[in-house]
Amino acid sequence: MGGLWIVMGDFNSMLHTEDRVGGNPITLAEIAEFHRCIEQCELIELPTSGSRYTWNDRHGDDRILSKIDWVFINTSWLNSMLVYMAHYLEEGISDHCPLKLSSTNSPRRAKTSFKFSNVWATHPNFLDIVKEGWG
Repeated sequence: MGGLWIVMGDFNSMLHTEDRVGGNPITLAEIAEFHRCIEQCELIELPTSGSRYTWNDRHGDDRILSKIDWVFINTSWLNSMLVYMAHYLEEGISDHCPLKLSSTNSPRRAKTSFKFSNVWATHPNFLDIVKEGWG
């Protein structure tokens, strides 16, 4: 399927063995099918910030915490849209953390700043390396 895709929500599945704290350990069998689905759909996980675990069972001190809420995009979205950020807020009345998706209103490929260390200029091959790099 073509077009720009963003897919997000409660998938009730984990992608990594460290996506649960408490309860039974995650096995590779549990995550394999979800991995295959994401790969076959050619989706990419949108980086997130905020709460690491997006769901909990609310059982006091013996809580189980899991990352089961996800935001995925396809390469068309990645190459065409502005930069978006996904931020998981602190849990409220639900057992899931709310998700805030927002645009940073900046182009996708921001230039990185140039960094230079003066000690590099003391290297005996410094000028030759610079000339080769600029050539």
